[in-house]
Parts: sequence; structure tokens; C-alpha cells
Amino acid sequence: MNAPDLLPVPQRRRRHSDEFKAQIMAACRQPGVSIAAIARDNHLNDNLIHKWLRKTALLVPTPSQTRTERTHAEVMKPGAPFIPVRVAESLPSQEVIHLELRQNDRVLSITWPANQAHVCIQALGELLR
Repeated sequence: MNAPDLLPVPQRRRRHSDEFKAQIMAACRQPGVSIAAIARDNHLNDNLIHKWLRKTALLVPTPSQTRTERTHAEVMKPGAPFIPVRVAESLPSQEVIHLELRQNDRVLSITWPANQAHVCIQALGELLR
């Protein structure tokens, strides 16, 4: 045997048609679908599918996008305009829950917003365990 006969044959990269890529990406855009499962079923690496999805998101917005919705890639493009966002200020609730727990000479005082009573009950349950 010659030494060149023992060398493994290098694998070439597979080339996928645009139609195949479009079918895979359309399947991935269905609600509740796992990209990893689609990749496994089609003998692909899920990172490759994510790459295709990112690439097409830069080129063409999906039909489900409205004019005001933007993809992460569009927003993060260099030179993208800054869009100010207003954050609603939460007004302090006038009604509060006030608890005072005493043990010997120690006092624990708790003031909690009344509109968050269910969270207060959960916190107390954890404290009393």
C-alpha cells in the first residue's frame, strides 16, 4: 500500500439551494417549532440555520413585521437612529400593608404595597418556614 492511500478523503462543504434554505427557514418561523429539531431532521447544524435566519433578517423583513416593529439586526445596524422610549412612572400606592413582628426584644417592621398583597403572602410564607 502506498502512503497516499491511507490518507482520509477531505469532506467538501455541502452547498444548499436557495429553495431548500427557504423551506427550512419557513419551517423555523412557524410558532412553537424547535430550530434544533428541524436541523436534526434535515441533517443540518442548528447554528447554520441561525446564520441563514440572521442573514435574511438583514435583507428582508418578515411578513409578520409591521412598520413599527424592527428586528434586532435592524436596530443594531451602525447608523441606526436612536428611538427614545418613555417609561411610565409607577405611582406609589396610597394603601399599604404594615406588619410588625416581635420576638423578645427584636422588632421587624414591614411595609408592603397593598396592590402586591399576593407577593407579601408568599414572602411571609417563606419567612415563617
